[in-house]
Amino acid sequence: MIRKEERTLRGQIIYISGIINKHNRFTKREFVIKTDDEDYPQEIKCEILKEKYFHHLDGRAEGDFVVVSFNLKGRSWVNPKGETIYFNTIESWKIAITSELDSQQARDNKMFETIDEAKAYKAKFIDKPANDLPF
Repeated sequence: MIRKEERTLRGQIIYISGIINKHNRFTKREFVIKTDDEDYPQEIKCEILKEKYFHHLDGRAEGDFVVVSFNLKGRSWVNPKGETIYFNTIESWKIAITSELDSQQARDNKMFETIDEAKAYKAKFIDKPANDLPF
């Protein structure tokens, strides 16, 4: 059993598609978020599958910093050769604007933590006095 919990992505929008009509069966919109993880940022494609949620992308632009609430969906499909192929979808249902300052502040805080750790290491191991003998 999968426990349902709210999942979110935080980052910057780097791409927004128009409305995509898939095989005259359903419509969707896609967008890509570049996460604000400083060490290993990811570019993650998200989809909005229900037209009633398309308005969440209205007024959003590439470069906006956002928090995206989503459901993770997965399914399988058997192709004509009999091979099973698996698909995952990040189905978004809410997109909230956040400020660039929030993202920059998170990076700055991480940088200061790294500097403090480096200073503590230097003080403990490198800056030992030369006469640290016990006698």
